[in-house]
Amino acid sequence: MMKYYETITRRNVVNAATGATAIYLISKALLAMLRSPPFNPARISSSGLSMDSYSVPLSRANIPGELRRLLQTLGQNLDDDSKRTTLHTITQCIYLKETEANACTNDDIKLIASFLDDGDKATKTEALNALKAFTVVWRFKIKIQEYVPKIIELVTTHWDMNLQVAGLKLLNALHIPDNTHSLLRRLLPNFMEILLMANTLAKVQVLKFLSTLAQEEDMLYDIMNCRAPPSS
Repeated sequence: MMKYYETITRRNVVNAATGATAIYLISKALLAMLRSPPFNPARISSSGLSMDSYSVPLSRANIPGELRRLLQTLGQNLDDDSKRTTLHTITQCIYLKETEANACTNDDIKLIASFLDDGDKATKTEALNALKAFTVVWRFKIKIQEYVPKIIELVTTHWDMNLQVAGLKLLNALHIPDNTHSLLRRLLPNFMEILLMANTLAKVQVLKFLSTLAQEEDMLYDIMNCRAPPSS
């Protein structure tokens, strides 16, 4: 019969610690949520944006070839409102016309990702939502992973509800490359601050992200010992 100590492998210890981390994070999140003001989701859409932010008819997104036309339009010089509306409609097209999304290329992903550097926060948010939509196509996930450092930077340096939720949803849809772990270690306090201070939507997403990240053996210790930065 196998003795008890023989069953205590490194993997078992890591799994147990990961479970403990998840419980710890959930406890902190629930405590923070109880201290938060009531959250009213009535004006929030599934993408985290106000329902009346854009008046784009779904029938337009259903037009054959509309996704390609929108991507071509996106390459032109557009004002901020046009960029936001175009990116928003692209997101709708991808979800409604996955076959057309499959016909897109890595250059299209690169084009949308270029708007992560836009000066307008709402445009950044719409670009994140569009990239998240493109993750329904498996091969594009690999391309989008190249932008994980930029997405992490946006989430942790912009205290904007819509942007944080959009970025976290995208991170949760991707495999986080090992070469980003050093960046994540440095910014873990920022994620903890979101967990403790942000709205409910962001807390749920960051909790999911940290719980997944804790399954990486080289990140577990850092997450367990991380503290949110002191409030000023």
